[in-house]
Amino acid sequence: MSRGRLQRYWLRTFALITLLVLAQVSWWAFVFTRDANRIAELEASQISPPSAEQIEHNLHQRKRMVFSEAFFFAFMTCFGLWLLYRALEKERQSREAQRSFIEVFSHESKTPLTALKLRLESLREKTADPQEADGLNRALEEVRRLTSVFEKAMNLNRTESQALRFENIPLAEVVESVVRRLHPWLEAQGAQCELALDESVCVEGDFASLQTSVQGLLENAVLYNPSLEKHVRLEVFTRGAKACLRVADNGPGVGAQDAPLVFERFYRGRSGKTVPGTGLGLYLARTVVEAHRGILRLVKSEMGACFEMELPQRSLA
Repeated sequence: MSRGRLQRYWLRTFALITLLVLAQVSWWAFVFTRDANRIAELEASQISPPSAEQIEHNLHQRKRMVFSEAFFFAFMTCFGLWLLYRALEKERQSREAQRSFIEVFSHESKTPLTALKLRLESLREKTADPQEADGLNRALEEVRRLTSVFEKAMNLNRTESQALRFENIPLAEVVESVVRRLHPWLEAQGAQCELALDESVCVEGDFASLQTSVQGLLENAVLYNPSLEKHVRLEVFTRGAKACLRVADNGPGVGAQDAPLVFERFYRGRSGKTVPGTGLGLYLARTVVEAHRGILRLVKSEMGACFEMELPQRSLA
C-alpha cells in the first residue's frame, strides 16, 4: 500500500470512528432528554404537584447536566482519537524514513560492491601464488556475504512495506532461476542439487521475493551442512489446493532446542556459531511466504533438515 493510500485509509478510519462516537453520544443525549421529560410529566401528574416554575427548573437542570456530560464525553473522545492519530502518524513517518534509508543505502552500496568483486576476481585470475589466491577467494566470499546482507535488507524492506507485485508464475521457474544463479557458489561449496519439479504448479506472487525465499532455504541447507558431499533435494508438488516446495538436505538437521526458534530474527542456533551469517535468511523467507498468504515450516525428517513452503495454488491460465 502506497504512502498516500495508507494515509487516506487512516483518515477514513478515524473519521468513521469519530462519527460513530458522536452518533452514540447524540443517541445518549436524546434518551436522557426523553427520560427527563417523562419525569417532568410524572411530577406534574402528582396529587400535590410542584409548581410550574419548579418543574421547568428541574427539567432545565437535567437537560444541562445531560448535555454538558455528553459534550464533555464527546470532546474527550475526539481529543483521545486525535492524539492516537498523531501517534500513529508519527510512527508511520518514522517507519517510512527508516525504510527509505534502508532502500537508498542498500541500493547505493551495490555499485561499489560490484566494482570490488570484479577487481578481486581480476586479481585472482592474474595471481599465481596459491596463498594469495586463497586470500582473494576469502575476500570474494566476504563480498558475497555483504551483498547478500544488503539484498536481504532490501527484500525485507519491500515485504514489510507491502511493495510486492503479484502475478501468476510457475513455482518451478522460481526454483530453477535460483539454482542457476547460485550454481557457481554451489560448486564452490561442493553441493549438488537434485530437482523434482512439477512444471504445472503455479502460484500468484512476487517473483523476486519468492526467489529470495527459495534462495534463503537453499543457502541454509548448504551452509549448515558440514558433510563432505552436500546434497540438497528441491521438490515442487501439490497438496490439495496448495502449491508446495520442499527443501531437504543430508546434513545433521535442526536440534530440538533450535527448532522452535529457527524462524526468529537474528537467531543463529548452536551450529550458527561456526558458520558466517546474519540470522536473517529463514526469517526473511518466512516473512515473504506469509506475505503471500502461505506457510513455511520445519518438518520432521529421517535425515537432515527439511523445510516446506506451502502457498495458495493458481491456474496457469
